[in-house]
Amino acid sequence: MTAEHRPERIRALIGEYAAEFRKTALPMHDGEVAVEDVVRSLDLELLRFSLPQEFNDTPLMIGSDPLYVRRISESVIVQEELSWGDAGLMLAMPWASLAAFVIDQMAGPEIRESHYSRLANNAEWTYFAVTEPEHGSDPVSMETTLSRDDEGWVINGTKRYVGQGHRGTTGLVFCRREGTSGPMGLEVVLVGSETAGFTSAPLQTIGLRGAGLSELNYDSVRVPDDHVLGQQGKSTRRGLFGASHTFDMLRPGVGAMALGVARAAYDYVRAERRALRAEEEASMESIRQRILGTRSLIAAAARAVDAGKPSGPLSSAAKLEAVRLAEDATVEALRLLGPCARLEHPLLDKFRRDAQGFEYMEGMTDIQRQNAAQGYLTNRFWTAPTGLHP
Repeated sequence: MTAEHRPERIRALIGEYAAEFRKTALPMHDGEVAVEDVVRSLDLELLRFSLPQEFNDTPLMIGSDPLYVRRISESVIVQEELSWGDAGLMLAMPWASLAAFVIDQMAGPEIRESHYSRLANNAEWTYFAVTEPEHGSDPVSMETTLSRDDEGWVINGTKRYVGQGHRGTTGLVFCRREGTSGPMGLEVVLVGSETAGFTSAPLQTIGLRGAGLSELNYDSVRVPDDHVLGQQGKSTRRGLFGASHTFDMLRPGVGAMALGVARAAYDYVRAERRALRAEEEASMESIRQRILGTRSLIAAAARAVDAGKPSGPLSSAAKLEAVRLAEDATVEALRLLGPCARLEHPLLDKFRRDAQGFEYMEGMTDIQRQNAAQGYLTNRFWTAPTGLHP
C-alpha cells in the first residue's frame, strides 16, 4: 500500500514538469524536434512514475515520500497538469498506453513480469489496438481474426488510429476468433513489433501529434499460446468484453487531459489580455467556473474507480463535459485575441487543434450521452458516496 498524497502536493510537483513540457510544445508540434528525442531527454523518474512499486526503484518524491501513481484519482491530476503543458507530449509518454491496465487485469504473472521489466529498463512504448478502418471500435463488426493451425495462433487484419503504434515495441491487439460472432468471440493478444508479418506506419494529424496515431497491419503474424491473454479466466473476462471496464477507468483520464488544455487556453488569455470588457470578463469567469466544476466531476469519477465501484455513466459524463469545455475554451480564447489569433498566437492555435482530438478518444459524444442518460434513468449514475469536491 502506498501513501495517499494530498492533491495539491501532487499538482505542485507535476506542475514543475508541465512547465518544461510547455517549452517543447511548439517545436515538437511543428516537427522541429523528434518526439522520441524529447521523451528520452526527460527525467527517469517521470518516465517510470506509473509503474508498480516493485518495478520502480526511482520514484518521484514529494518531500521524503515516494509517489507511486496507481490510483486513478492521482493519475487524473498528473494528466491534467502535464496536458496544461503539452497534451501531445503527455500522450507521447511511454506509460500513456491503455495496455498496462489490461495487462494487470488479464495477463499471467510471467507476462506481467516481462512487460513491466521492459518498461522499467528501456522506457519502451506499447500500444492498444482496437479501432479498424471500416468499423471503428465496434466489437460486433471487428474483422481482425485470430485463427489456429498446426503450428499455433495466427493474426490477420488491419488496425488504424492506434496511439504509439509505430513506436511500440509490443502491443495488445483485439481480434476475433475465426468462426465466432458477438463479443464472446473476442480475444486480446500480446504481439511483439519485431514479429514477422507485422508492419506499421504513422498517420498525419492536425493536433495531438505526440500521440503517434498509426496504421498497423498483421499478415499471418504468429503468437505463442501464453500471449493470448485471459485464457486462465472465465469467458466473460476475456477479450474486449473482459477489458471493457478499462474504458470506464480511462475516460476520467481523457477528461483530465481535455481539462488541462482548457486551462491552458484560459491562462493564455489571462496573460495576453490584461484588460477585458465587461462581457468578455463574464465569458472568462464562466470558463473558470466550468473548469472548477469539471475538475470536481472528473475527481468524483476517479474516486469511484479507486473505491472499487466504477460508474460508467459518471465516467462518460466527466469525459463529455471536459471535451465540450476544451472546445469552448479554445474557441473563446481565439475570439478574445482577435481575427488573426491563429496566426499571431501559434501556441493557442495548437491548443485549439489539440482540443478537437479528445472527441475521438474513448468514445465520441453520442456514445457518452447515451451512457450517461442510461445510467441516470436506471439509477446507476452514483455507485458510491464519492462526493464532487476535487
